[in-house]
Amino acid sequence: MTAGLILPDGTPMRLAAPPAALDRQASHWAALHTPFRGADLMSQELGGWTPNLTAPAGELWGHRDPLVARSQDIVRNNGFAAGIKQTLVDSVIGAAWRLAPRPNWRALGIDFRVAAAWSRDVEAKWRSYADDPGCWIDASRRQRFAGLLRTQFITTFLSGEHCSVVKWLPDRMGPGRARYATAIQLIDPDRLSNPHNMPELPSLRQGVRLGEHGEPLGYHFRDAHPADWPNALATQTWTYVPRETPWGRALAIHGFETERDGQVRGKPPMSAIIESLRMLDVYERGEAASTILNSLYAATLETEFGADPELAKEIFGSDPATQAVLPPNIDMRLRGAKVTTLPPGVRLKFNAPARPAAAQFKEFEAAFLRRVAAATGLAYEQVSRDYSQTNYSSARAALLESWKFISNRFEFMASTFADVVYACWLEEAIDQGEVTMPKGAPSFYDALPDWVACRWIGPGRGWIDPVKEVQASVMKIDAGLSTLEDEAAEQGKDWRDTSEQRAYEFDELKELGLESTSAKVYLANSASITKEDQPQQPGDGAA
Repeated sequence: MTAGLILPDGTPMRLAAPPAALDRQASHWAALHTPFRGADLMSQELGGWTPNLTAPAGELWGHRDPLVARSQDIVRNNGFAAGIKQTLVDSVIGAAWRLAPRPNWRALGIDFRVAAAWSRDVEAKWRSYADDPGCWIDASRRQRFAGLLRTQFITTFLSGEHCSVVKWLPDRMGPGRARYATAIQLIDPDRLSNPHNMPELPSLRQGVRLGEHGEPLGYHFRDAHPADWPNALATQTWTYVPRETPWGRALAIHGFETERDGQVRGKPPMSAIIESLRMLDVYERGEAASTILNSLYAATLETEFGADPELAKEIFGSDPATQAVLPPNIDMRLRGAKVTTLPPGVRLKFNAPARPAAAQFKEFEAAFLRRVAAATGLAYEQVSRDYSQTNYSSARAALLESWKFISNRFEFMASTFADVVYACWLEEAIDQGEVTMPKGAPSFYDALPDWVACRWIGPGRGWIDPVKEVQASVMKIDAGLSTLEDEAAEQGKDWRDTSEQRAYEFDELKELGLESTSAKVYLANSASITKEDQPQQPGDGAA
């Protein structure tokens, strides 16, 4: 065979392809003389390790279901895994998220104060929709927006992705009922699959219909979960939901963390530590069973003339018939404890309650949990709930590192779910006239990305030493390195709500003839306190 090349002057050049034998020799030489030890195929350490390259779109094909099933099982039955899930839910989602609309006022050509007034009006109307006790935001009417957000985050933790459909339900609207037709229907990702389990195609991957550039065009959902046997007929039918309408309104929401170009489904975050948690779980149960078994068998009866099941019963029992068989025993008591003699050749050996591996159990468990903590993005103390060796400096460093991961998870849920739901609601609110647009501003559809721009206020980061950290916040604001909005949002508060409440309290105190001490005066007074005068926490290191 020959290969054709074109020279710069346009002349075709014919090159003979190297023989197959030369190809094999070259490959063999490269395997023996690799400049990278990590690519060495012949070393004792790496010689048997030959993983295959996998395509991003097909990496999970045939492997997703076992991964998800094991991830769900380990969270259901392992205390540490369940604790990791709850810690992440509390840290990322918390009790609720607060919307802070931030339209791109420069791009919209409106004044900043006009945009701020518009944002306050939108936030108030959103709150009435998201926190409606009738749960009209949920198509199944089970949860408010906070509950939907929490469920989708847990689903992502267990399955690596979340799915939902944006419904239009005008029949629900009316006095005392829903004010908007937009509702969200949550869908378990297990229902996303190729119709009738048909094989993978370039345009259809694991239930996702793809376009020319690999973009998702729509999704095929089973009408029931594949394991929902009472609803067996629905498990064999699929519904196709387009990604969006022709004018850009979302119809289906599918969120997962993309790790490789071309990836179409998400993998569970627990994938890398399922084996470790399983091994730790088995080891802990084995240790517990052995310890309990040792405590049940307190002593062993040893004889020189073979095992006799009735012998122990006769020795420790009170059957009068045994006195005619066994040598006479002397029954006496020493300070309330019974003392007895045993027949010749019989010894009573008391078992030690401790196990040889018990001393290493704590270190073994800690080593496993450090590996688990590294994979989950949390600090070891958060996973193990062991703060016995923690001081202020180490706790602060651990909190800062885990906060980066939590912030990343927060942004993921905001961009893949919360922002989309808000955009769908805002479109309807503007269309109904509930939200009025500023004069001279472009229409919603002409500048959709600029109108739906927003930020979300989630749970607060928390404080380890409130005095030090509040002082640092005030110093950052005074130095122009931060704003009141940023510092309040970091603690899960809306600065406008806080300021309005403080103004109301100051007015009430003034009306009652009481004086209030502002935080600035307190901080000015406390700044004179030296570090030696401040109480030190046990084990506190340098801040």
